Order: sequence, then structure tokens, then C-alpha cells
Amino acid sequence: MSDIESNLWKNNIKYGERKHKDYLDISNEDFSQHLTTNIEGMQVNPSTFNIFRDSLKHTAAQLHEKLIASLPDMNLDEITSQSSNSDNEDNEVVPLDFRTALMTG
Repeated sequence: MSDIESNLWKNNIKYGERKHKDYLDISNEDFSQHLTTNIEGMQVNPSTFNIFRDSLKHTAAQLHEKLIASLPDMNLDEITSQSSNSDNEDNEVVPLDFRTALMTG
């Protein structure tokens, strides 16, 4: 048995040029294909944003434009007319004082 174990390494010798493998190299990895799971159990596609390739300034500007476009339309004339009508009713707006809520009895 010791003869077999002593010569076992000889069976695994590979001849030829030794290849260098960099295990930290992720240049060929496509992370957009890796799906993750959110807390509700749904699959989520990861972001394709790359700090070396993409500009955070431009991406933030695009997100801001998308946010503004997604907001519902408001009729400011209707809001100002409603607020001017409520001013005629003499409703006084009193600021909340939280200290009075603590003083009971």
C-alpha cells in the first residue's frame, strides 16, 4: 500500500506549459446574468451600473428626470383657488405643541 501511495503523484503529472489562472479576474464575468432574490421571494435583476465605466453624475441626472416625469400632474390653479377659498372661512392654523400632550392631570 505504501508503494502505491508513494507513486500516486506520478500518475497525476501533466506535461506541457503551465497555465496561470488569476482567480480574482472578473473581466469575463457577466454579473447581469446573476439573479438575486428579494425579501418577498421574487427574482431581481442586478444593476448593470459600473463605477469604472458609468458616470454617477449622468446616471443621477437621468434618474432625477425619470422621477420628475413619473410624478402625477398637479393643477396649481385649482390648489391656489381652494386655498384662497379656505382663507375666507377664517380657519386659523395652530402649530402643534408636543409638550402639552405630555402634561396630563
